[in-house]
Amino acid sequence: MNNHIKSLKNCQLSQPVLKKYKRMGIETNDNKSETFDEPLKSQLYDHLLNSELFSVYRSAFEKVTAHTVALVHPDVDQTPKEEIKRCSNDYCSILRETQSCSKRCLSHTINLSKKAFKTSNTAICEGGLTSSLIPIHSDQKVVAYLRTGQVKLSVDSISKEKIHQLQEDLPDSVAQDLSDAFAEMTNFDEKKYVNQLVVLGAFSLQLATLAEKSLQSESSESILTNRCKQYISKHLREKICLDELAEHTKVTNSYMCKQFKKHTGMTIVEYINVHRINIAKKRLLESSVTKVIEIAYDCGFQSLSQFNRTFQKFVGDTPSSYRKGASGCISGTCTPASV
Repeated sequence: MNNHIKSLKNCQLSQPVLKKYKRMGIETNDNKSETFDEPLKSQLYDHLLNSELFSVYRSAFEKVTAHTVALVHPDVDQTPKEEIKRCSNDYCSILRETQSCSKRCLSHTINLSKKAFKTSNTAICEGGLTSSLIPIHSDQKVVAYLRTGQVKLSVDSISKEKIHQLQEDLPDSVAQDLSDAFAEMTNFDEKKYVNQLVVLGAFSLQLATLAEKSLQSESSESILTNRCKQYISKHLREKICLDELAEHTKVTNSYMCKQFKKHTGMTIVEYINVHRINIAKKRLLESSVTKVIEIAYDCGFQSLSQFNRTFQKFVGDTPSSYRKGASGCISGTCTPASV
């Protein structure tokens, strides 16, 4: 095992790589970086995860390198399952079937994050696979981590004895699958892996800039409001519970409602009803045979009487009269009669 692989096993990048990072400005101060408090922490993470920049870059990176990359939450255990799975492979999937290994994998990533507050950190897990975390900073605080997929950098990255230990708790057929999966994994070129870390390091700077712009253009409260709007848009045709919305945004119900009213000029319930009524108006005009009650339920209202009252409030007419074209706004947008 060469010196670089040994340095990876000790959770350190080689000095040439560290120098490359330092020239690129990836290295921050020597003090451990902190993370933002909720709700800003998760809101910034979601902003990066759902950004077009990250989507386009990830797609291009994975296509060119045949190597996966995931965005890890600053609180590692809060990372969405979809992102965690991106770092996996057949070998990992077999190991994670055992509860003990699943916990070790999470612990391994958490330990990486504790050491990756300054710059990229690379380590070999108990299963013999290599992965790296690259921090993304904003205001000298960790917003997220870029994580490489788990790869085999060396044939002897794990001993036969260790493989046997990992197979002990597995049925014979699964144990053989584990051994076969490890043997079939392609040995990832070490130099290419290091170069990919440099590329990811450069990308982390772009994501950091995106996070900075988000902080500069929006206060934590307006970010909260936008997150509420995204959730409402996704669940508009379902029953929306304010407590569930507050849990999603990781703030108290009262704080969420207060900030939403401050930034939109209307309550969350009014905002939901405005958008539901706009959908209902289009449905009423598109079809003269669909029953009003069907439209009411399809738009997320829980009863016909609730729909009629809300429609009258926002449009100034009944649904039936509006459909007949007797009155009401037909522009496709409307605002509350009173806020």
